[in-house]
Amino acid sequence: MVDAVGDVILAPGSPARIGPTTDVELLSSTNPGSYLQRGVTLKVGQGYLPVGAPLKKDSGTNYYVVDTANSTAVEGFLRYAANTGVTGDIPKAANIVTRGALKYSVVKAALLSLNAVSSGSGLTSGAISTLNGRVDTVRDEFIF
Repeated sequence: MVDAVGDVILAPGSPARIGPTTDVELLSSTNPGSYLQRGVTLKVGQGYLPVGAPLKKDSGTNYYVVDTANSTAVEGFLRYAANTGVTGDIPKAANIVTRGALKYSVVKAALLSLNAVSSGSGLTSGAISTLNGRVDTVRDEFIF
């Protein structure tokens, strides 16, 4: 039985020496009403998308795609990691956060893993202003 969020249940055949792991949480606060999220459909063929990946709507298909350009088209951030598979798979459902306080280090790590920024960089000023957001470096938050 799982006692708390983040407890690990090893899959059958997993070696017992693997230590506990925790899910990466994007939100700084998970209190009800402190954030807005909505369900979207991700375009297939993008591979693995990490938590905090910036998403925009693909005008050709109306599915959501990762914004590797880190541009002003960003509409929200992926709440949980997702594997969109390869071309030919069915589209995947996901949640994006469209308002709230996010852990900025998680967003920066997602941008870095997507090769959308160089080391140490974060969201572009255009993306921040489009989302009416601000970065609080002391609290490690992106608030929008």
